[in-house]
Formats: sequence, C-alpha cells, structure tokens
Amino acid sequence: VRSRSAASDVYKRQITLSNISFSYPETSQSLISNLSIEFPKNQVIGLVGPSGSGKSTIIDILMGLVEPDAGELMVDSSALNSLQKRALQNNIGFVSQSIYLADSSIKENIAFGIPPDLIVNTDITRALKLANLEDVIQSLPNGVDTFVGERGVQLSGGQRQRIGIARALYNDPEILVFDEATSSLDGLTEKNI
Repeated sequence: VRSRSAASDVYKRQITLSNISFSYPETSQSLISNLSIEFPKNQVIGLVGPSGSGKSTIIDILMGLVEPDAGELMVDSSALNSLQKRALQNNIGFVSQSIYLADSSIKENIAFGIPPDLIVNTDITRALKLANLEDVIQSLPNGVDTFVGERGVQLSGGQRQRIGIARALYNDPEILVFDEATSSLDGLTEKNI
C-alpha cells in the first residue's frame, strides 16, 4: 500500500514565489529579478514567454528543485522548512515535453518506480481516463500490459505524452505542473485532458 501525503497538510490557499531572483552560475545577468507570483489552489496558471525567458526555471523553483539567489518559496504566507518542502514535492505531479519510457508495460510506465505487485489497478484506470488514454488501451491486444519498446518506440509522440500525464496523475497529486507537456497532442485531445 502506498502512502499519499494529505493535501490539507501541504497547503490550503496558495503557493507564492516572493521576490525571487535567479541567475545561472558564471553569468552576470539575472534571468529572474524580483519576481512575485501567487499560485492559488484549484486554479490554472499559465506561464508564457519566449525561449530562454525563465519559464522552466520558475517551474524548477516552484517545485523546490532549484534554490533562488534571493526571495522565498512560500506556502500559505509561510516560508518552507526542508520537511515542508519535501511534503510539497511529494504532492506535485510533473509532466515535461520529453517523456522517458522504460522498455516495460504501459502499466509499469504509469506506475513508474513502483514494484509490479504493488501497482494499484484502480489508480491506473483513473489515470488512464484522466489522460484520455482509454481508447488507445482498449485497441491494444494486451491493454495496459502492452510493452512500449525501448523509449516508447511502439507509441506515437502524443501517446507517449499521455502516458507521461497518466504517470503524473497516478499518485493523485495536489499540484500538476506541465512544461510544454501537450506539445505533441492534437487540439481536441489537449482540450479533453
């Protein structure tokens, strides 16, 4: 049985990046300067800008993967300690543009890192539905037990991305972060997801 962090223990209202500044090592110019942004609970927030403008860096800071040079990552108006940051990270589902798939079954790729005997089939079914993969799975001779091949060569780019989305949804995260995660999907599939 896997344990899930209770969402109410992580945050109730919002996550805030407060006066964040960031520059990459060995650069003289800041990529991000004094950025403050609130991410209210149960809202969809989009970050838009040209390549190299810092969108992915903002995501990395939000997920606690990168420490800003200045400013704070805050939850409900309080700065996070390391234990709270880990609890936040455990409640984030992340989907990138490039999805890594192991040479194993669709089910094992969705429940990535979980031993096969501990995979919860009802959670797989829920994640497949939310990722708009039910029709694809039903068309495969072995369903969720179909092997995807090395790096998912048996699947289209859109199917690989939807497996990545299902993976992010498998653990029922409180926060979903998409970094161009629907770039290989057609408009209707993207809208459905």
